[in-house]
Amino acid sequence: MLLYAECLHAMTEDHRKVLYLRHQAGMAYKDVAAELGRSEEAAVMLLGRAELKLKECLRKKGVEC
Repeated sequence: MLLYAECLHAMTEDHRKVLYLRHQAGMAYKDVAAELGRSEEAAVMLLGRAELKLKECLRKKGVEC
């Protein structure tokens, strides 16, 4: 859990927020997009980039994803 928190801390606010809204709060893409003030397509793309960054960071720390 500590490694996950470290990786989140290293991310941009937008990346942290989109991950939280989708995975923690369980919001639908359209609701995530509205919360972020983006189109649904842009929110999906942002989430994909955030997930990739998170996986890359975790892998660098030795966590298999």
